[in-house]
Amino acid sequence: MAFFVTDGWSVAHHHIHEAFIHLGNACRINLDAMNYYKSISEDTHPVNFLSISSELSGAYSIENKECIKATILFQAGMEAWISWAYTKHQLNIVKSRYFKQKWTDAYNHLAITYDFNPYSTFYDNFRNPIVHPSTNGDIDQIANIKSEDVYKGFQAGWDAMAKLSNGLGTPFELNSWDIMCNANGVILPNKISELGNIKGISGDLLAKMQKFYDDK
Repeated sequence: MAFFVTDGWSVAHHHIHEAFIHLGNACRINLDAMNYYKSISEDTHPVNFLSISSELSGAYSIENKECIKATILFQAGMEAWISWAYTKHQLNIVKSRYFKQKWTDAYNHLAITYDFNPYSTFYDNFRNPIVHPSTNGDIDQIANIKSEDVYKGFQAGWDAMAKLSNGLGTPFELNSWDIMCNANGVILPNKISELGNIKGISGDLLAKMQKFYDDK
């Protein structure tokens, strides 16, 4: 998409739109892999499971990378959005140095009742490990992030922005979430995870292949 910087909103919109593009890519990769798995013939010889498993593992790796990119860009958009909201709307309160506190203070100042915890949880569970990996647990979080996690995080962030934007007198377009998802190929989590994590499927195929040889 063309990117013309005119104000803080345009910066935030750029980051968020790009994030949705990456999430859409992740969703398509996941869905294609699931459809590929479902198309495997019942008479497929287990010896072929190794190459099939390798393809599914490769798809998972690409999905994972797209999810990481999407998470970083969406968070950048959230940061830009709340920073410019303070500038543009002159909230007349001191802007905290801390991301989550900026949102909480803005809601309180505008007497908006809203629970920021859903996005805060996504921020803690995925954004922080990606940007500040410091433990083995952080590495595990990054290695296992998938489309469903990011979809839910984005949805929480979108709700947070829409709620605050409404309080600032600039409401989001009706059905804006659906519009963004449809435009970028972002699909519902129940569609993405119909057959579970494709990395798990890959492991299952290898286990079946091993059992085939063990039974010989």
